[in-house]
Amino acid sequence: MQVVAGRGAGRWFPDAFVPEILELLLATWEKLKLTRDVRLEPRITNLFNRAIEDEYTRQGKAWYVHPEIKEADPITGKEISRTDIRLYHRDLPGQKLYFALEAKRLHVESDGRARGGYGEYVGSDGMMCFIIGKYSHTAPAGGMLAYVMDGDLERAAQGVAKAIRNAASQLRLVAGGEYQPSKLMPQHPWNGETQHQRNTGLFSVFHLLLPLRKVGKN
Repeated sequence: MQVVAGRGAGRWFPDAFVPEILELLLATWEKLKLTRDVRLEPRITNLFNRAIEDEYTRQGKAWYVHPEIKEADPITGKEISRTDIRLYHRDLPGQKLYFALEAKRLHVESDGRARGGYGEYVGSDGMMCFIIGKYSHTAPAGGMLAYVMDGDLERAAQGVAKAIRNAASQLRLVAGGEYQPSKLMPQHPWNGETQHQRNTGLFSVFHLLLPLRKVGKN
């Protein structure tokens, strides 16, 4: 599957790049064990990133991973965003074409109450960062990592799908591009894929719903 970056963009990912990324991310998460005090998104992402680095090194992949990177306004130099994880293919020139991952928590308990977190997931610091070009502005695809804190993947998938439908206009969903199971992740039926029309062309977002598993007392 070649993921094309958009009409006239002249940018693409190698055929196996995105499928390999998704496979490695899911395999790495299956092995990752977090202690009970790891509940904040940045800490989960930091540990996940280290595990990804170890796994792709073990497998000898033709790409590399870079943790959190700041994006700055090209005129003022002020920070405008941060990507949680970037994945680069060594055969692609420059530093502008990469597969970005943005992480959000779902079903978070706070003060004895649980909130879905779906608004944040699709909002200005979530999916919208891809749609308006803060992340991956020259790339054809990116990914959302949803840390499902209570492990209820079915409810998480339904909540994400509903939030995306409700924000379809802002997210620039193409016709037929709503949340649906991804053909690249057939063993993970709750994981999805959406299609969006950006100024640079068609953009795919892959949605990985990752159940939190905790071990140990600390």
